[in-house]
Amino acid sequence: MAIKRVESFQLARYRRQRVMRVVRAILIAFVVFELADTYVVSSVSTLSASMEPTIRKGERLVVLPGAYGLLKPFSGSRLAVGEPRRGDIVLVRPPSALDKSWPSRFLSNVLDFFTLRRFGRSAVDEAVIKRVVALPGDSVRMDGFVIHVRAKGEAHFLTEHEVSGRAYDVRTQGLPDGWDPSLPLSGSFPEFTLADGQFFVIGDNRLSYADSRFFGLVSADDIQGKVVLRYWPLGRPELR
Repeated sequence: MAIKRVESFQLARYRRQRVMRVVRAILIAFVVFELADTYVVSSVSTLSASMEPTIRKGERLVVLPGAYGLLKPFSGSRLAVGEPRRGDIVLVRPPSALDKSWPSRFLSNVLDFFTLRRFGRSAVDEAVIKRVVALPGDSVRMDGFVIHVRAKGEAHFLTEHEVSGRAYDVRTQGLPDGWDPSLPLSGSFPEFTLADGQFFVIGDNRLSYADSRFFGLVSADDIQGKVVLRYWPLGRPELR
């Protein structure tokens, strides 16, 4: 009987050690994944058509969270290491999004990780994919759904494509005959100048208004990363 009790004790001890090894491995995997997802590289999918034709609904993208700055733990702000450029496609948190405390964000990340939702994250609600077309100090106006930018210190306006040096298509729609361009959703707005720290972001699908025309200008802290690559579906052209 004594031998059996010793064997049972050893077996129970081995099982506890095995469980602890599994728990440690899961915790290490969670910490490594969260650090990589926050500071190195992450993946998102889009459920919106606001960036068509450049990015279609349901496509999966690679984002560099640290392209413009490193997230400061607990605060939600960023330590700037660079600034977005005109034409960059970015993951941006709209100013209208609800602020979450760091314990709430941490709990949400834990739940997403252990339910595998973190691996299929969508750019929706808390963050959206847009294109940066104007930087702090720039003046902007829109005519016929095309943004015109007078870069800070320059004398003349250029189209968004000329000032950024990027060739990309935008989705527009002609207005009915007799339509007053001063009416909302007309594809035009008058000139205004961005203040320090402000960025104008917009979708390539100009028929979707979920951008700076609707939620206003964004700050550097609102820009959560740079979209650099489309990896699904295969065969689609590279992002511009």
